[in-house]
Amino acid sequence: MEEFDRTAIIMGLTVNGLGVLRSLGSLGVKCFGIFSDEQEEFGIYSKYLAGIKKLRDPLSTLELFSVLREIADNHSKPILIPTTDAYAEFISENQNKLKEEFIIRCPSNELHEFFLDKGKTIDICKKHAIIIPKSASPTTFSQLTELVKEFKYPVIVKPKKTFKIAFPGKNVIAKNEQNLVDFFGKYPMLVG
Repeated sequence: MEEFDRTAIIMGLTVNGLGVLRSLGSLGVKCFGIFSDEQEEFGIYSKYLAGIKKLRDPLSTLELFSVLREIADNHSKPILIPTTDAYAEFISENQNKLKEEFIIRCPSNELHEFFLDKGKTIDICKKHAIIIPKSASPTTFSQLTELVKEFKYPVIVKPKKTFKIAFPGKNVIAKNEQNLVDFFGKYPMLVG
């Protein structure tokens, strides 16, 4: 198979990043990785990595720009591939700064926000009559206490965004009304 003359920077090396590495690496694409947690990001051990950079703070825009530019200095306009919502948001918010040095494919920041924020995703689905499970995004605790009566249980609770918030895991399952109220009582900052 013909090899590509292209470099990719895989942003995040959990299972998603490892899948991207295996796909592109097997095609001969030179892949670099960015990671922050060697316990979670086992893609750091991939044979397809041509290089790797560890971030001290994965949400530090300054550090991320610095690491990306360090890789880009030695390669002609690498492709940026985010594998987490946080990295996708970084690219979306910084498209104008990134497009000169990197190849990116990203919707507008406004559109991107609709798919990162679960509350906005619910709204757009309802607006366009897209069938989804009964969903809500309460903004006050009193709204929440009214909503708990309307759901069939168990209920899956997800954060509005999957990063930038101290949410206990990827999601939580509330088995009944009291579980749901107790959960938000323990994490009141999640309402809103």
